[in-house]
Amino acid sequence: MPRRPQLARARAASPVASAPVAVPAAPRPPLDRAAAREALVRLAAQAAAREGLEVAWLDAPLDGSNWTIRVVVDRPDAGDEGGVSLGECARVSEHLSVLLDLEDPLPRAYTLEVSSPGMDRPLFTPADFRRFTGRLAVVITSERILNQTFLRGRITAASDTAATLDLEGGKRAEVPYDLIKKANLEVEF
Repeated sequence: MPRRPQLARARAASPVASAPVAVPAAPRPPLDRAAAREALVRLAAQAAAREGLEVAWLDAPLDGSNWTIRVVVDRPDAGDEGGVSLGECARVSEHLSVLLDLEDPLPRAYTLEVSSPGMDRPLFTPADFRRFTGRLAVVITSERILNQTFLRGRITAASDTAATLDLEGGKRAEVPYDLIKKANLEVEF
């Protein structure tokens, strides 16, 4: 009987019995940028829809040393009525962060930014120009239209191939989308 306490002490002092077992992590496959971007778009849309919003655009270069994923959310067909609140952006960010943690489509650390488009929002697609018909916009083109590359005017029409602007001074410009380098709404007060 005197041996049992000695065995118990020997086991308790044994470094082998209490050492954690280290399991090496499996190496991750190389980044498939297209698949990662697809996952980001899908997860961002899911997070935005939870708040009744949509993804206006997503920017995720996935190169360089600092990855920043920028997601811009907006109300569907909101036009001029109210923007997206800071609280809504925060909730989309929190939900998207959880979804990204669960699915883990990115092999490294990143910064996630979720915001609204702002009052001077960029215009990218024919749908953007249609949505904001009647609003003042600034358009920069790659080629001269009416002898200028900087156009400021009211959006009066938007087809599938071009936007029409009524410029200051009474001129009208038809601007093909493929010539637009940059376009933004102009803030009006």
